[in-house]
Amino acid sequence: MKRIIKLNSKDIKSFSKEILKMKEKFNAKNEILKALAKFMQEEIDKNISNTQFEDGTHDLKSIYEEKADSIVVGMRGKQSVYDEFGTGTEGASNQHPMKSGTNLNAYNSGSTIRKANSYIADLTGIPQGELYWTYTGQNGEKIYTTGIPAGKQVYNAYLSMQKEKKNIIMKKGRELLSKQ
Repeated sequence: MKRIIKLNSKDIKSFSKEILKMKEKFNAKNEILKALAKFMQEEIDKNISNTQFEDGTHDLKSIYEEKADSIVVGMRGKQSVYDEFGTGTEGASNQHPMKSGTNLNAYNSGSTIRKANSYIADLTGIPQGELYWTYTGQNGEKIYTTGIPAGKQVYNAYLSMQKEKKNIIMKKGRELLSKQ
């Protein structure tokens, strides 16, 4: 069944104005979302630069990607999951509040984790009986570790954005209004 609606020039003008208003609202919302995402990316960058347990082997970078229907903000790098959520005994004692919502292994799991014996304790200072593992450092040296606490670079950036959200929206809103 076809339905025909006849529009006169007044209707078309009114309809055009409504479409323009909707487009302006959409663009304003989009600009506000971009401002929130950019703020979060800057916070992630700050948090990455303040990472305490940097040993020169990681390649952490913040990401900001605009897609057709979303904006992706986060952290990328070979060790990004380890830096965000922590590892080993250190990660277990300083847990990431959102880790339970992931499918990540327990902090002290894996075939390469061992208990320090007296030899390892003397060699590394890791207390006897403590869980540890090794990896190869940037210069090929063997590094002994009990893990790292959760860095929470992305999580803390999210919390900062939530705290500043109202200010960011107000600032961006004033900026958009001043352009009109």
